[in-house]
Amino acid sequence: MAGVIRELLPFAVALYLFDALAWVTAREVVVTSLTGTSFRIRRCGLNLLGLLPTTLDLRVCANRPLVTPHTVILPPTGPVTPAALTDPAGCQFVDLSEAAKSVVDHTSISFGGGKTWKASSTAAARSFHSFLVELSRLPAESREARISEYYENAFDHEAVANRLEEFLGAVGPVQPLGDSLFFMVFLMLPGCVIFAPSDPVLVSGVSLITGVLWAVTAAMTFRLARRLADQGGLRPDMTRLATVLLPPPTAFRGVHVLAAGLFHDMEPVAVVAGLLPADQLKPVLRAEIAAVSRAIEAGGTDDWQHAWSQRGKVLSRLLDCVDLSERDLEVTAGAEVGGICPACSASYRPGFGRCSDCAVALIPTVHSTVPDSR
Repeated sequence: MAGVIRELLPFAVALYLFDALAWVTAREVVVTSLTGTSFRIRRCGLNLLGLLPTTLDLRVCANRPLVTPHTVILPPTGPVTPAALTDPAGCQFVDLSEAAKSVVDHTSISFGGGKTWKASSTAAARSFHSFLVELSRLPAESREARISEYYENAFDHEAVANRLEEFLGAVGPVQPLGDSLFFMVFLMLPGCVIFAPSDPVLVSGVSLITGVLWAVTAAMTFRLARRLADQGGLRPDMTRLATVLLPPPTAFRGVHVLAAGLFHDMEPVAVVAGLLPADQLKPVLRAEIAAVSRAIEAGGTDDWQHAWSQRGKVLSRLLDCVDLSERDLEVTAGAEVGGICPACSASYRPGFGRCSDCAVALIPTVHSTVPDSR
């Protein structure tokens, strides 16, 4: 038994590390926490997510389509850049009646004619598709109110904290099992193989306990996923969940899979407002408000103007709710900094008017004045 475990252990570690690696794209915002209390935003690129059993990785779909009573405005299908997202020429317009006939394929929604929208998760794609179908069945005069309700819910930062609290309470009975499984697979079993390889009773006993823990953890996590789905508060990716629960080295990550879709119907700025401190919230709000200004200034159709104006109103209400004003979002810097990119927060010397990476206009900085000490 010890020899078999010694041979399988490197593969278990490799599988565990491989599953913890994830590529964060520009189409999503990933907020992580080691303990479920203090969160931070992950940068785009390759990240080591969910390395510890207590880690939560919350994925939120960025660049969601805009909706009006008659039209759905899809973001560009090519590279997602801040400039392209607010350019009506680069976005795709779909009539609402045609959008209701769209087809969900895993994380993508196909609207026909080569028009697609790729979400960050299956839950996000299905949720948005359900909303479009519901909206198309309403009388034209009732759609505006339903869209307003949809955006109010998507930008409800107080609901974010409440939903997270309910989720942590629901996974409470499962989380200790996952922690114990992690301890047995990566600490107890290797310890037995290294320090007591000649004691078959000890190795067999630890292996048996590990197997029982794995079976109970997998069963309870799957049962929890079904219960949360039936209650309507979560839409877990059952295929992804099954692939994680089947191998014992990754079974404790079942909670991570469930948490990933917790905010599938929320806007990233609302999740940030509900979970992160003000210093991390301000850059996100600054980028959102600047995007609304660019989109409205770009012109476009009446539907385009209406959609972005509505988004601007919801953002203004969010600012009021978190006790911030646009003046609070101003950037104070020395005379050597002339502007800040609202999208990537890069600083530029005086004389530059546009970010070289994001291709958006810079926000002028407010120069700090240092009193003369002489």
